[in-house]
Amino acid sequence: MKRSLLLTVLLCLGIAVIAQKRNGESPYRTESFSSNAIKNLKVETSGGAIQVKGGQSNGLLEMYVTSNNWNERKSPSEIQQILNEYYDVDIRSQGGTLTATAKRKNIKWSNKTSLNISFIIYSSSQVDADVRTSGGSLNLQDIAGTVTGRTSGGSITVKNLSKNIDLTTSGGQIKAEDLDGMVKLNTSGGSLNLLNLSGTVSARTSGGSISATNINGDFNTETSGGSIHLKEIDGNLDARTSGGQITADLKATHDFVKLRTSGGSIRLKMPETKNAQLDLKGDKVRISELRNFNGTVKKDRVKGSIGSGNLLVEASTSGGSVEVKM
Repeated sequence: MKRSLLLTVLLCLGIAVIAQKRNGESPYRTESFSSNAIKNLKVETSGGAIQVKGGQSNGLLEMYVTSNNWNERKSPSEIQQILNEYYDVDIRSQGGTLTATAKRKNIKWSNKTSLNISFIIYSSSQVDADVRTSGGSLNLQDIAGTVTGRTSGGSITVKNLSKNIDLTTSGGQIKAEDLDGMVKLNTSGGSLNLLNLSGTVSARTSGGSISATNINGDFNTETSGGSIHLKEIDGNLDARTSGGQITADLKATHDFVKLRTSGGSIRLKMPETKNAQLDLKGDKVRISELRNFNGTVKKDRVKGSIGSGNLLVEASTSGGSVEVKM
């Protein structure tokens, strides 16, 4: 009897630890579920953030609701009245899928009836997650299934994801750490910060810089408005920018290295190779001493092959110099 009571107390304490307050704020609503029974997460809100924390033995959903009018605090009864009249909230578990959605009804609303509705989901790591918000950030971690995320007005932070990963934001930066698989990251309004990614990685931004460290596999990255800084790259690399410099430090190469910029210099450091096809263009081109090289070396162009030329190395800039160290 005592042992049973102790287990019950410990279980309650465990759930209490999971259901911590968010920024000192208590959840407006909580729902428990069997983490092992849920294989799919479908979460969507029109005006708040979404967090998914995998690797949890106890499944729990927390819903947070606040007024978007920061000068006005609303009571729980006022919030409930607004939810009933202006929002459709659907939280349910059915057929292995946990659904949590909060959408505005198609009726006239104002700032006084605008709510920030956010979700935090604690689940197992063996789930597929589809999360979408039009007015907040996305934060996902410890998920081994397919992950799809969309936000129109916030940043994206992800850690320890694997399999297929597809994340897009129109208004914020992306921070990604410890990802493995088919990775697609896109932002229209922020920087990219990448650490410890492997697999096939595509990372693009239209409005910020790119910083990446320890990327293994095929890496394709592009920005229209910033510089690119790459370290500890192992694999095929294709990096492009229209508005900044490129620095790339490679620890190993595979089939190709392609670097292009219209508005800055290029600095490439890579292991020495006995077989490469070189095509380097810039206002000024500098390269380490070449051995067994067949081609032309000019002030602004180096083109030719080393040995059999198996590795393709291209570096081109319209507004700066190119330097290659091997």
